[in-house]
Amino acid sequence: MSTLNFTFANETISNRAEFLKNLIQDGGRFQGVVIEANTTASLKPKKEGCPYGKKDDVRKDTTYHVDVNGKYADKINRIREAEGKEANFKARKSWHVKLYDTANGSIVAKRSEVENNLPITEVYLLCAVRFGKSKNYTIKGKPANEFEVATIKKFAVDRKEQASKSQGVDDGHIVTTIASSNLLEVRANKQVVRTF
Repeated sequence: MSTLNFTFANETISNRAEFLKNLIQDGGRFQGVVIEANTTASLKPKKEGCPYGKKDDVRKDTTYHVDVNGKYADKINRIREAEGKEANFKARKSWHVKLYDTANGSIVAKRSEVENNLPITEVYLLCAVRFGKSKNYTIKGKPANEFEVATIKKFAVDRKEQASKSQGVDDGHIVTTIASSNLLEVRANKQVVRTF
């Protein structure tokens, strides 16, 4: 286990990072965690007919069942082997770096900030999504009506399909990051923590 040298932009971000690190025992045993989060909905671009863009700030509350403290490339290679494919997957360099345990940790920050010795402005939880259920959609901060929710779902990006293509597997493995400021609740290690 190795760590990086870094500083935080403020005490709130530092406290969130430290708290999450301890809550999930960052870099410790591979484990399942349940997360409630309010995140931006991933939608297809307007050129594909989606009526909503960034300015519409389409958001959703989602309950995610995820795994933390794992090695992404190892998991994909196990899937590839199970599907009778060569286990030669290598993860591309991502926009984030692991802060505390650079091998299998799950607390990450922007690579550009860490590598340029800039104060970290947000910490994220890196996790593998087993499944998620979304509800309470909003557009520009206002609750979406039934028609708007149907439209949002129609133009939602199929993350599983994207994962399948990039990983070269039939059963894609969704790996995502969730900003600590978007977390509403985390259930890990027999603890339930609300409001970050």
